[in-house]
Amino acid sequence: TVHAADAKLRNGGIAAIDSLLGYLNDKRIPASNYLTRAVTGTPDMSDHVFWLVQDMIETPTPKLYSGKYSVLTPANVEKWFGDREGKSLLEMRIDAAKCSYDKAKNDSETNGTPYASDAMTLYRERLNELEDKSK
Repeated sequence: TVHAADAKLRNGGIAAIDSLLGYLNDKRIPASNYLTRAVTGTPDMSDHVFWLVQDMIETPTPKLYSGKYSVLTPANVEKWFGDREGKSLLEMRIDAAKCSYDKAKNDSETNGTPYASDAMTLYRERLNELEDKSK
């Protein structure tokens, strides 16, 4: 049941995201131990909601990056979506990929982080894929 609900939400587009954002402060503990992240502790509904929304927008990245180039955070997710009201899901995904690419590029140029160029390649591939879909 949980997997079916997860799949339905993931494919629900903007309407699903709009609904999910209403649960970002839900501190209830889910009855299921279903997790989409490897975590310690007991995640509440707000954690699950954030992860689901993040997965719907951002490029999945290797654990090595540990969210270093992520656009969405629990602290900014509502504002991020508010700033993009009226945009399509594809446009939001492109925005996120561009921002992540820019973060990785800045990290590479400023700090010389060894894996930043690999991250740039990942985000460039994602941008190419998304931009092809927008044509």
